[in-house]
Amino acid sequence: MPFDCTNANITAYNLTCSSDASYSKFKFAKGKTHRLRLINAGSQGTQRFAIDGLKMMVISNDFIPIVPYETDMVTLGIGQRADVLVRAPRNARGPIWMRSVSRKCSVSTQGFARPIIYFRGEDTSSLPNSTATVYNDEDCGDVSFFSTLQ
Repeated sequence: MPFDCTNANITAYNLTCSSDASYSKFKFAKGKTHRLRLINAGSQGTQRFAIDGLKMMVISNDFIPIVPYETDMVTLGIGQRADVLVRAPRNARGPIWMRSVSRKCSVSTQGFARPIIYFRGEDTSSLPNSTATVYNDEDCGDVSFFSTLQ
């Protein structure tokens, strides 16, 4: 995705920065279920993953079978992996953002990534205006896990 070069510490390393990258694009089929394998490949920082307006069924955590549960936010620690199922509604309209956020629990200068989901048959030239999932980021722990303890 485009990078905000104003946040990059490039002068210390005599590097150049380019902010003209394109967004990653995914095509989902309406009415179909899609399996995503998520990984926090970072070396520091908790990562939150969500898809605007869609729920995910977590079916595996670090390749260990679990009792599947539905959530709108997946939390991944360093090196952690999760498999999720995402069902695209038959009446889905896009484009929508897929979001990976690592701000509060990271020292990253750009603590987010936003690929785009388009549904088959839609124009892939426009950017989404979908609304982000709201969650409590007071703790760097697993939001979905802690919400089940209340």
